[in-house]
Amino acid sequence: MDGQALSAEDVINQRKQFSKSILQDAQSARLARGILSNRQLQSVMMDFWFNHFNVNFYAGVNILLMADYDHRVIRPYVFGLFSDLLKSTAHSLAMGNYLNNRENSKVFTNAKGKQFGMNENYAREVMELHTLGVNGGYTQKDVIELARILTGWSYDTRGVNPSVADDLFMFRKDLHDTGDKNLLGVHVVNQGEQEGIQALDLLASKQATALNISKKIAQYFVSDQPSATLFMATP
Repeated sequence: MDGQALSAEDVINQRKQFSKSILQDAQSARLARGILSNRQLQSVMMDFWFNHFNVNFYAGVNILLMADYDHRVIRPYVFGLFSDLLKSTAHSLAMGNYLNNRENSKVFTNAKGKQFGMNENYAREVMELHTLGVNGGYTQKDVIELARILTGWSYDTRGVNPSVADDLFMFRKDLHDTGDKNLLGVHVVNQGEQEGIQALDLLASKQATALNISKKIAQYFVSDQPSATLFMATP
């Protein structure tokens, strides 16, 4: 009936439908841009990196973030330094939500007696999928050390439109593990957020990362089983 107040359930359903429409618009825009762009190599590389740094956009607030992830997080770096792209995705709200790094903190108990602590999801995925590869020479101890390094990487979304995620990253020093770490044989001293920057630059610089990424690009452009001469450096 006109003028009748909506029930709480109706409001929730309307918000869900609105969120879905935002995601659908972002998907349509990505497709149209890829088809119609005069910069086809850029579009193809954009698609490669978007899939390499995959994020689930159907869960939680991420349903609002595809356009931001496309336009601000990935697209500016498709032809730039891999380390810059890696750091861009690591700081993004969409990735922080998807792989739970926004929940990653030093172990502590709050006033209500609830215990919080490290979440290894992003640390594991960034080495296994984004950089070194599954056979890249890291161990479970390296996963733990990287998770410790990335504690306190969070986001301030209070009162902010989450679909405009620029500058929402916030380093929470109160949640950061301040102890020294050792990642892939490199001693990392307490430097707050800079520890994470150092760790990501280290991962980006590794030969295993270059091999892993180069092989994936060769598979993407050539075949599922590309010749090793396409992705392995010559002596």
